[in-house]
Amino acid sequence: MGLEHSKTFPFSSAHRWGYCDGAPKMCKDEDDVSTPESEEGEAAHWVAQQMLETFKMGGDGLPIGRVLVNRQAPNGVVITDDMFDGAITYYNIIIKVVGEDRANLMIEQRVSAHYTLDPEAWGTADAIYYDAKTNTLYIWDFKYGHFSVVAFDNLQLAGYAIATCETFKYVPLNPRLSMNIVQPRCYDGQGPLRNWTVALDGLRAHTNIMKGAIINHRMNKGKVTSGSWCRECPARYKCPAIRQATAVAIDFSTTAIPLNLSNEALAYELDITDIAHDRIKQRKLAIETEAEKRVRAGQLIPGRRMEDTIGNREWTDPKIVPMIADSFGLNLTAQPKPLSVAQAEKVLKAAGVDEQLLKPYYHNRKTGVKLIADDGSRARQLFSQEKI
Repeated sequence: MGLEHSKTFPFSSAHRWGYCDGAPKMCKDEDDVSTPESEEGEAAHWVAQQMLETFKMGGDGLPIGRVLVNRQAPNGVVITDDMFDGAITYYNIIIKVVGEDRANLMIEQRVSAHYTLDPEAWGTADAIYYDAKTNTLYIWDFKYGHFSVVAFDNLQLAGYAIATCETFKYVPLNPRLSMNIVQPRCYDGQGPLRNWTVALDGLRAHTNIMKGAIINHRMNKGKVTSGSWCRECPARYKCPAIRQATAVAIDFSTTAIPLNLSNEALAYELDITDIAHDRIKQRKLAIETEAEKRVRAGQLIPGRRMEDTIGNREWTDPKIVPMIADSFGLNLTAQPKPLSVAQAEKVLKAAGVDEQLLKPYYHNRKTGVKLIADDGSRARQLFSQEKI
């Protein structure tokens, strides 16, 4: 099921190799770490893709998406209501723009900036649409995670736009670019749609940034640089730049804070602590990821163990819900989609029925495992029945 991206200069991580030209070499032998969050995002993408493919063929994508809920995506992840809801938001934004010109919508489209940037600068865009009437190229990228992503100056979007214009020969038209991040589950107050609009010739600076990074890599002059792009770098656990930045941040955190700072100095201190805080977070994430990988491989990390993470409750078999409702004379399915466990409990409670009767029919969904601190108390409890 995995999406196709270049191993050396993928647009999906252009923000990393564009600003850290040592990253391609550092990440050469590293595989992207699969996490429960990334697997859920992949499954949500797949649902959205099925809905858009149906729309492109002249149908309505919503019924298809609804049918997929509680079924497994190709990567084995069970499709949830949240994934379907996120896909609906993404789907509606796109079909509103495309309208009846659905046949020209491109879904999971591979594009390459072979001549503009490098033969290895290519990737797969989530959705692309060119409106010939207005000379506007639309690009959409679906982000299922909670971490806020900014569209403006986004090198991933810029890379897709540059590559699309080269691949489909739009460059002479200098099209207006409407580049969009769709984030249904990011609650930062900006809403699910983040847009960056600019003409193609307005991306010259972004092209130069990526081109310069590529040249440095090709000439073996790339240098690692720490920054926000370290967050998802698979090589961050061994990166000397983030290690050094973290050490400096820790030293800085132990220095005394003068009480007579001017407003300007105080503002500077706030900026520095923000940067230090970010670097330490990235370093912590890096070593946690590496520790998780080793524990999964059977190695022992002193003071750490893996623990299951539990998600929302879900029906063991959604088909049993109407049967439960009928037995109490209630209608739990008179909605656009089946009620969740929490919603069904509210209906039962309002009708004076003990909601505990639902317990045999649902379970807590296991979403994965995580690394946690372990002082040995859990083992003592298991083997000696010690209370904790």
